[in-house]
Amino acid sequence: MNNYGIRDGYVSRPAPEYYADVIPDGKIWQEDVYRVAAYLARESKSTRLVDIGCGRAHKLMKYAHLFELVGLDTGSNIEYCRSNYPGKWIDADLEKHFTAGQVPLEVFDNSVVI
Repeated sequence: MNNYGIRDGYVSRPAPEYYADVIPDGKIWQEDVYRVAAYLARESKSTRLVDIGCGRAHKLMKYAHLFELVGLDTGSNIEYCRSNYPGKWIDADLEKHFTAGQVPLEVFDNSVVI
């Protein structure tokens, strides 16, 4: 049977949990995703990177000199981004109480979405 590339021992979480991106543990997850998104944005002449679930946007900020940045998250993560970075930071809890009007559709114009 195909395990879709999931490693043995993987345990899924039955309910989503909020992750406050506050502990600098030196781990950088999915950095290649951001590198590829920036490449695709340059190649397609996109002007904006949109990161859904941006956390504290550490990886996204590497590209602030190249693109307009939009991050979606909630709680202390989005508060941190608003206080520390330029860009558009949208408080959107995608696990609960999310409504279509919460994120203006124009943020996706001329964008690459992560």
